[in-house]
Amino acid sequence: ERLKADMEKEKASSVAAMNKKLIDAEENIKLLRREIQESKAKAVDATKEAAEKAIASTKTDHQNEIDRLKKKHEKKLQNFQALTKVDTERAVAVAVEEAVAAERRKN
Repeated sequence: ERLKADMEKEKASSVAAMNKKLIDAEENIKLLRREIQESKAKAVDATKEAAEKAIASTKTDHQNEIDRLKKKHEKKLQNFQALTKVDTERAVAVAVEEAVAAERRKN
């Protein structure tokens, strides 16, 4: 009778230990799932941040190229306008000289 009681007590103790291990394992699984979710969220955030930085950098590069090209073409336009002005002034001077010469030949 005593042996039977000891076996029952040992069995109950063993079941309690297994239940404790099962509860601990379930808690560990919950913790691991939470860590996985947090890691995924961090990875998404890091990827998003890297993409935003790359986009900003590309926008900056493109804007710098646009500004460089604008300066280059503005300088060319200014040079063209200056040359056109000189050509116009020369053409006017030549026309005036020709008109004066024609008038002198008339007289």
